[in-house]
Amino acid sequence: MRKLIVAVLSTVLVLGAAGPALSASRTTSATADVPCSETRNTLAKYAADHGCSDLSNVNRHGDRVEPTASKAGQPIRLSVDVTSGAVQEHQG
Repeated sequence: MRKLIVAVLSTVLVLGAAGPALSASRTTSATADVPCSETRNTLAKYAADHGCSDLSNVNRHGDRVEPTASKAGQPIRLSVDVTSGAVQEHQG
């Protein structure tokens, strides 16, 4: 549980710091209207509901936020569509 809290807080810091720079770099995008807090909440809820921990290495690629995580001791990649809130899980 402690690792999950640390991971979520790390994600908050990364997304919070990167948000203004990312929004400024794209002049027209639907993601500029989506607050980072919604994406953080989506990630935290998904992680809690699906047994994921150690969220880290959060990157943003256009309309997607992609952190790495652990699930059952195995590394996974998550991908969140910031406009719809849909989360996909990928192995490795």
